Amino acid sequence: AGRFVKMTFIQRLRPLWLAPKITVRTFTIDYQAQIKGKHLEVDWKDENTVSKYSAIWLRHSCTCDLCRYGTSQKAFLSRDALPNYEITNIETREKELTVRWKEDPGHDGIFPLKMLKENSYDPPLDTRSRQPPPLKEPVTEISYPEMLNDEKLVLKWLQLLAEQGLVLLKNVPTEKEYLERVVNIIAPLQETIYGKTFDVVATPDPINIAYSTSELELHMDLVYYQSPPGLQLLHCLKFDSCVEGGESFFVDSFHAAEEFRKAHLQDFATLTTIPATFQKVHYERGRPVHMVYRKPHIELNEEGEIIGVLWSPPFEGAVVAPANEIAEYYNAYSSFSKWIQKFQCLKFRLKEGDIVSFNNLRILHARNEFTLNGGSRYLHGAYVNIDDFYNEYMCRSIAAGLKPVCYHVGNGSH
Repeated sequence: AGRFVKMTFIQRLRPLWLAPKITVRTFTIDYQAQIKGKHLEVDWKDENTVSKYSAIWLRHSCTCDLCRYGTSQKAFLSRDALPNYEITNIETREKELTVRWKEDPGHDGIFPLKMLKENSYDPPLDTRSRQPPPLKEPVTEISYPEMLNDEKLVLKWLQLLAEQGLVLLKNVPTEKEYLERVVNIIAPLQETIYGKTFDVVATPDPINIAYSTSELELHMDLVYYQSPPGLQLLHCLKFDSCVEGGESFFVDSFHAAEEFRKAHLQDFATLTTIPATFQKVHYERGRPVHMVYRKPHIELNEEGEIIGVLWSPPFEGAVVAPANEIAEYYNAYSSFSKWIQKFQCLKFRLKEGDIVSFNNLRILHARNEFTLNGGSRYLHGAYVNIDDFYNEYMCRSIAAGLKPVCYHVGNGSH
């Protein structure tokens, strides 16, 4: 059966996670559908493509009120699923297809056309690469005062964080409370063992190397967590001109790892298989910490794409691996370490009123050693959960009528 179908979807406008508003858009889809053996075939005229959906996939993906709650949660119990299904009938309606199965004759499966298009797997209809473009110079800057009055700039900020991985917000007032205001545009703060926010300022007997004047080599924060913080935001409250050094460096670990694969394939493979040890073991603090996490430095999906990199030399512990793999691991480790030190980086000196926002699961950061000379270098920091960020990016993009690319952002999603 073929027909033009008018579809609707909800557009949500700012502020999204606080108090959404609703508007409606409409569009039309032209298609034909037919049963082919144990599959449903849908000919999408606008895509000039035929998608195939297996009967069992459809049964598990049914969106009817019996199979899905209104929140999209699955109500169809896994124990009720059969290993095989056969489609006996399909029917077109205004916005969806209905399907009946031989094994479940009294059940009308409901499938919105938009849902079928978005989840087409044979073949995939969205062939855009999910690998984000590499971080490039110069650093992208957005004026915070202008962004406050421009929803498009808020969306641009989120898009650039998803694509480039780093954005510098300018002209933010230098009172500490402004960092949380900026974070709350995206999502609530992510609390960690360092609290809801933290100060990066040189102190005597620091509990973290970041709280000293020493050089910090390229790293990610808190990789000893199973789910490390996603976005990191550092608000420069004070950086006196008399302070020598302290410049910041940033490297795109995804792009660096991809280029490393091309040049050192065997070492790259080693770093995808032998787990490293990341740790924070510190009992001499107000609340003791003992966190140890083991995982390979580089994670791939089933298509061989890089979906995660973990790199944090200051917080590494003893490698636990078979004896015949230790030398192999450290040879690959040394090779990658030298590689990223020479890789293209962004380098700049933060100015008072800057907030550097970046994806902590993708962008490595470092700083030069510095000398205070009687002055001060004072950064105020906070984190955002990567999935909270990604949710806001997707919701705002779709609400604006865009079709966002589901970039790999380091959250482990394939």
